[in-house]
Amino acid sequence: MSNEVESISSISEQNSAANEEFLASLEVQNVDMSNMLVGVGNINKKWNELKEILENS
Repeated sequence: MSNEVESISSISEQNSAANEEFLASLEVQNVDMSNMLVGVGNINKKWNELKEILENS
C-alpha cells in the first residue's frame, strides 16, 4: 500500500509540474497574441492615415 501512495504522490507532483509549465506557455502565447494585435492595430491606423492622405490629394 505504501508503494501505491508513493506512486500516486509522484504522479501528482509530476502532473503539477506539467500543469505549471503548460500555464507558463499559455502566458507567453497570450503576450505574443497581444503584441500581434497591437501590431495589427498600428498597421490599420497607418493604413487609414495613408488612405486619408490619398483621398485628400
